[in-house]
Amino acid sequence: MTIPSWFEVAFWSVAFIVSGFLGGFCFEIHSLNRSSYKWPASAQQVWLNFVGAFVGWIALWFLVRQWWGVWRLPSTPVAPLQMTASDFGLALTAFVGISGYLPFTVVGAIQTFVALINKVVGRLAEWLFSKPA
Repeated sequence: MTIPSWFEVAFWSVAFIVSGFLGGFCFEIHSLNRSSYKWPASAQQVWLNFVGAFVGWIALWFLVRQWWGVWRLPSTPVAPLQMTASDFGLALTAFVGISGYLPFTVVGAIQTFVALINKVVGRLAEWLFSKPA
């Protein structure tokens, strides 16, 4: 069963409006001090939050397309229902993105990864270059 075009237009209209809202009001939503940002950093923050929310809507769209046939009329044949790990990943990405926390989550993960690598490299350098006692 194909997705009706009215649903696609409504879905993407809501996605764009909500993403614009999350991008435009990111300072208020995330309790950021707008005056502490210069205009390029402020524009980047708005853009990052808009894109993060829109990525959430894209993930939700993949799930809607995949599961559209499951919502059927009683007279249509039963479609097999299979949930995979990628479905859960898409659902998590959709939820975190649409709620406005995808940029925070991604930036936090990157910062954690960089801190971990710095610690590993520091310990490795300490081990390699330590003077024997």
